[in-house]
Amino acid sequence: AGTYQGFPIGFDFEFNDNLFNKFIIGSNGYVALGNDEGIAIDPDHGPFVFIREDDADNTIGVLPNADIYKLDETEISYKVLGDAPNRTLVVQYKNWGVMLGWSEESLVSLNYQIRLNETSNTIEFVFGEATGSEEYSKPFRMGLRGYYDDLFSLGEGEEEGMLNFVGSADDNSSQVNVSMITSGLTYTFTAPD
Repeated sequence: AGTYQGFPIGFDFEFNDNLFNKFIIGSNGYVALGNDEGIAIDPDHGPFVFIREDDADNTIGVLPNADIYKLDETEISYKVLGDAPNRTLVVQYKNWGVMLGWSEESLVSLNYQIRLNETSNTIEFVFGEATGSEEYSKPFRMGLRGYYDDLFSLGEGEEEGMLNFVGSADDNSSQVNVSMITSGLTYTFTAPD
């Protein structure tokens, strides 16, 4: 638990009717937004549950209900691409180890990016290569969390074309295995007018 200064986004990003200029990166697959006053965050539970809790305001992420492991050459990085007013903050999870079962053979490697786009204020989840056994799967939750109960997460039963994984609409999560993640798979979230 605590308040963190965060990294600069590189531009003002509007999310949930607020402007943010700082962010922190969670090693478990999420980004939390804040400003110069700091980012208060307290993920008492694992990230799968965390995004649904009261203290997870202004979070964005791909969150597995699984243990996360550092693999050889695991890298979590960020950079700002482009020039004003069309910059993009890219947070990248490279060779991110996710345990989809109980044995070492169920450890898979995922690659994905969370992208925040200036001016359009869109958020993109862009998946890269996923490698490992296709025999195992675990629930994943992908979503955005504003303030309080303002949560938008995707699972089967949501709008057509949103998340094409097999899962349960009751808990807004989906059983995912590596065969369901193709390089270039992109989900774009646009704020409503």
